[in-house]
Amino acid sequence: MLNLSSDFDRIQNGEKQALWVAATCTFGKYDMVDRQSFAEHLVLAPRRGAIAVLATAREVYGNLNARLNQVYYDFLFEHENHLSARLGAAMMWARAQTGQTENDEKFHVLGDPSLRLAIPRYSATITSITPDTIKALAVMTVQGKITRDGADWPGFNGTARLEALDAERDVRYQSPGQFTIAYALPGNSLFRGEVPVKDGAFTAQFFVPKDITYGGQTGRLNVYFWNDQTDGNGYRRQLPVGGTAGSFVDRAGPRVDIGFAGAEDFRSGGIVGVNPVLRAVIHDSLSGVNITGEIGHKITLSLDGRNDDKIDLTDLFNYDAGSYTSGTIRYPLTNLAEGRHSVEIKAWDNLNNSSAATVEFTIQPQDRLILSEVLNYPNPLRRATTFTFGLNLAAEIRIKVFTLSGRLIRSLEEFNASRGFNMVEWDGRDADGDELANGVYLYKIIAAAPSDASLRAEEIGKLVVQR
Repeated sequence: MLNLSSDFDRIQNGEKQALWVAATCTFGKYDMVDRQSFAEHLVLAPRRGAIAVLATAREVYGNLNARLNQVYYDFLFEHENHLSARLGAAMMWARAQTGQTENDEKFHVLGDPSLRLAIPRYSATITSITPDTIKALAVMTVQGKITRDGADWPGFNGTARLEALDAERDVRYQSPGQFTIAYALPGNSLFRGEVPVKDGAFTAQFFVPKDITYGGQTGRLNVYFWNDQTDGNGYRRQLPVGGTAGSFVDRAGPRVDIGFAGAEDFRSGGIVGVNPVLRAVIHDSLSGVNITGEIGHKITLSLDGRNDDKIDLTDLFNYDAGSYTSGTIRYPLTNLAEGRHSVEIKAWDNLNNSSAATVEFTIQPQDRLILSEVLNYPNPLRRATTFTFGLNLAAEIRIKVFTLSGRLIRSLEEFNASRGFNMVEWDGRDADGDELANGVYLYKIIAAAPSDASLRAEEIGKLVVQR
């Protein structure tokens, strides 16, 4: 169910804009003078929404809609030189075949009717699967080749993405109106990862988790491949699922390393910008990472200790290229308030051992330079001390030490400091190299962004010399 007032702003798909088909009453009612329909909002939304919408301008009937939809898809995906049909042409042919003029004339293509969909153009063929059954705890090897116009394509080089799925699941939906709909859903994901394609061939391996259906006959492998010029896809279905490939010992959970995109040197307690993108690397050298999404074995995120409101990250995990033991999750943390936060990620390996990791981070805006958590240690100092401070941006730093009367006695040379936590040591001597007398002194840390002279910050602290 979609509601324009509450759901439209949640459609944030960027450049990945689909053809929407909404065979429901008045979704595309374009002749209202006082407002726009949902379909028009989708087509006109800048940098998101739909590339085109097939929808109705008036009331229509369910069984006739279903017939038109099916015929439309048949025509749309009839390949012509590895291309889809044009959106408007497929609609014209579908309406001519159904002959349901009164119902079908209420359907309209809102968008460019000459547009073709960006569907994969060429084919991948899976040539070998070892073992030939998806068995728990087995390391499976999948080999395949790229074909063009029915022939091998040894000149193709690029990348292939393999997805392995458990057996399909039969689902029955009971509506509030007391009618039942039965349908099949794809099985849980067992593996998602990329491998190189060289000279038209590829090989992928993955570890099968314990969480499989044990007895299904509808396992599936999907392949999508691409390079800078073109793409294609292929699949193998009706794979048997069941059994266990011998014994396997693994009692330790996966390793979870949490950081942020664009902050390779991040450490717990560090500073990140507004709306940061969480980047978590999960690694298990023995059995890999469980991505089936089974209840109790999901990859979850807890923000600021809210364990009763965990976020499911399972579908965002992708194995690293060429690996079935290590992968990465990226997750945007939006609309968090400035200040300190914590995040915990819990994950499971394919033998259902779990582990978790927690980091703290501070959100600070990137349109101004912020100098924070300024102090020196030890304080009081006897021989030397270390100035510590945090930065939300890389900056050039100067440190000046004064007497309480304001006389400058030492200026530390300008140096570059990175975003996050920084430390600067000082030997506790003045500009002449003499030790300072016992007493109270002031120091000022001055930060300036090298890329923008208007971004400056400074903080004053107090230190004590006691020898």
